[in-house]
Amino acid sequence: MKRVLNLAPPGIRRRQTLRRLRHAVATAVTAAGVLSGLWLVVEWSRGASMAQSLGRLEAEYAPLARLMEEDVELRAEIARLRGREQLSLRLTTEQLGLSLLAAVSRAAAMPEAQVYLDQLHYRSTHAKSSVRQRGATEHSGVKIEGISRDGLAVARFAEGLRESRLFSQVSIETSAPAASDGSALRKFTIACAF
Repeated sequence: MKRVLNLAPPGIRRRQTLRRLRHAVATAVTAAGVLSGLWLVVEWSRGASMAQSLGRLEAEYAPLARLMEEDVELRAEIARLRGREQLSLRLTTEQLGLSLLAAVSRAAAMPEAQVYLDQLHYRSTHAKSSVRQRGATEHSGVKIEGISRDGLAVARFAEGLRESRLFSQVSIETSAPAASDGSALRKFTIACAF
């Protein structure tokens, strides 16, 4: 084992120690700088490769992104069209109801009709479960119940409904005396089909 004895004065020894310390610190700082530089280069190259892969993925999935945008636009268009359809159906229903009331009112207002309308029943087109098995459907229409002055007034009221051309068929289902006291008043039921 080799031992070195430093016989230099303390000032020189201090300078030598400081020089060695500076050399060690400079080496450590240089090594840290080189390692930091290498780390920065590696991170920069990794970021560049990630940017390239991101660009490739964006190019690859651009059609899918366009389809998703079109999907959102189409869904908005479908919602708008459904709203228009609902409004159209509501207007059609209201228009049919108003036309129905107008036709019945005109027929009842004829001077020869002289009727009092008690009830008006509306049926929409639908298939009943028992009727569906036979393949027939119940047609939409109106059933009108009321009281008239006499049988002729009922016939004139039914004729007024036919003249409105709103119904494809108008038929008097029942016409019976309203009271048993011998008066001419009659209860009637008229069925109208669209």
